[in-house]
Amino acid sequence: MRIAVSAHARKRGFQMARHLLAKGMLSRLHTAYPAFKTRRFASDLAAVTSHHSLPFLVTFALRRAFPRLDRRLLHAIDIRYDDLAARSLKPCDLVHGWSGQMLRTMRRARELGALCVVDRASAHIRVQDRILAQESERFGIHLPRPLPAGMDREEQEYALADAISIPSSFVRRSFLEMGVPDDKLIQIPYAVDVSTFHPVAKEDDVFRVVHCGGVNYAKGVHYLVRAFLSLKLKNAELWLIGGMEPAFKEFLDAYAHDTVRYIGRVPQNELHRYYSQADAFCMASIHEGMALVIPEAMACGLPVICTDSSGGEDVVEDGVQGFVVPAGDEEALAGRITWFHGHRDEGAAMGQAALEKVRGRSTWEGYTARLIEAYEALLGKRAS
Repeated sequence: MRIAVSAHARKRGFQMARHLLAKGMLSRLHTAYPAFKTRRFASDLAAVTSHHSLPFLVTFALRRAFPRLDRRLLHAIDIRYDDLAARSLKPCDLVHGWSGQMLRTMRRARELGALCVVDRASAHIRVQDRILAQESERFGIHLPRPLPAGMDREEQEYALADAISIPSSFVRRSFLEMGVPDDKLIQIPYAVDVSTFHPVAKEDDVFRVVHCGGVNYAKGVHYLVRAFLSLKLKNAELWLIGGMEPAFKEFLDAYAHDTVRYIGRVPQNELHRYYSQADAFCMASIHEGMALVIPEAMACGLPVICTDSSGGEDVVEDGVQGFVVPAGDEEALAGRITWFHGHRDEGAAMGQAALEKVRGRSTWEGYTARLIEAYEALLGKRAS
């Protein structure tokens, strides 16, 4: 079985490719990640990688210069990457690539007789758009929404794909709602690198809740901040880790308080130190395929508060490794934060349960093994 992977950036795509390579199944990795960085980050993949770096470098430079970059230009860059990947695609059995950057590659794969799996990390794009529209109306704000052309393009990818790889039950529900057949969905929760994420000693007795990811409305940070501040807890802090969208700064300035600390971006290999200074992790997303930060925090011994739109319900058993609350419910968030504040020992036990669950079940090798089983089933179905 020969698998080609098309991953615009690295992260999960490189993890998949590395394990496919180890099993002798990776025919080619197509990426916009620059060659010099690939050699440094993943030298084992360098010999089997086709780099299409110009779109990546243009996007990076423009985002640095213009934080409010027009989404139409980003969409055009995705299309350009897809075109470059399609042109360099060689014969293989199956192509696995990311939604929004895959349509031309899939069409070329069809010409070569290959099957196609499109990877969708979040809800069906039409459901995502609806959620963002509702949130914009609820708060009187303008949240960036998918472009109509981008939604049309993704729906063509869903239709053309032999299967759609998704990470959570929340995403599955969104696709079923939009009429996609259940047997077209491959649902596998994301994994965590336990060599990078592990607990270290807590340095003080401050009760601390941590959020990691984008600091924006889509991640539900506005609900989390308001819920936390409403409690007026003693000896307590909320840490916000991640890049802040410019549109969110006005909200955070309006709710500025010395117990809410915006930390900003933290290097991946340092995150475990920040997680380990907290008593609970919170992901309050209004839409999320599956936040990778959830199993990462669990690997550091943190119990989790997550919404039913974060993908967390597939790795967090309510009342065992943490709690699952309805998206957009500030009262429920505040109630669970209060519980952890008043039950430090029980919360620590939940964190230990979270650590044990991730260590025992959530590895990238296991994730890729389950993908390979799905690939084999697809190829077997075609053969029969």
